[in-house]
Amino acid sequence: MNRNIRRNIALHTALIGLLGLLLSATIEAAPSTASVLKLDRETLTPQGISVLELNNRVGSIVFQGSPSRTLRIHAIIKPQDHSGVYFFGLFSCCSEHHRQVIQGATLVIKREHAHTLDISLNLPHDRSLKHVKVDWSIEVPEDLGLLLRNHVGLIRIHDVTGTIQAHNNVGSIKVSGARAKVALRVNVGTISISGARHSVSAHTNVGSIHVLSDTTSIHRIALDTNVGSLHLSGMPAGQGSGSTSTSIPVGGTYRYTGTGRDSIRLKTNIGAIDLSFSHASGKHRHT
Repeated sequence: MNRNIRRNIALHTALIGLLGLLLSATIEAAPSTASVLKLDRETLTPQGISVLELNNRVGSIVFQGSPSRTLRIHAIIKPQDHSGVYFFGLFSCCSEHHRQVIQGATLVIKREHAHTLDISLNLPHDRSLKHVKVDWSIEVPEDLGLLLRNHVGLIRIHDVTGTIQAHNNVGSIKVSGARAKVALRVNVGTISISGARHSVSAHTNVGSIHVLSDTTSIHRIALDTNVGSLHLSGMPAGQGSGSTSTSIPVGGTYRYTGTGRDSIRLKTNIGAIDLSFSHASGKHRHT
């Protein structure tokens, strides 16, 4: 056998062996289920509440609208610190002390203002707990408004008919089936909106924005990004008596002003603008 072939086989075998050792070591060091706390709460939404507020630091936020007046909250809490070894998505991070600390976490639901219900997590004060990841999954009465803030992670909102305001520092926001005003902001990440039926505003510093509308009842759309592309398609303005298809590859501003209250404004400094939609008669301008 050729010497080079034998050397390559030996090298590949050694690499596969090393990969197996690292993977097995990481799996053995991964946190046990005792390091994960699951909290569940089910309660009727108090009378007079129209807005639900949630602030999260690291983790995911998922809301599902429901015709029921019952609020169902599911939270998964994981303690993490910066000493972990990360490998193929697995991590070793949690000492026994951290596990004990996280077991003291509790859900807090309180009336913050006359019409606002605040959901939060009460953690024991412990400086050694450097980092906590919380994944929220909440079923909410569909007509409630949402006021959400997340630092790192994703936000998903489905079939909520109340006003939606959401801010994410690093991560994506995806909204589907909204029926009221939607206002979204992301520092770094993407925004995706589908099936909205009211006014839509969305801003990213770095990241693309996608809006897909299957209705003629959206009358005002404002999309704005510093670095990223904008994509708008469907029938977002007027009664769909005309159509527009435009591509601006190097950034700029697109404006549409209808004969009534319809208006669309798309702006990007660095990135493309792509739109294809039906509309009533009006004025179009590219700059």
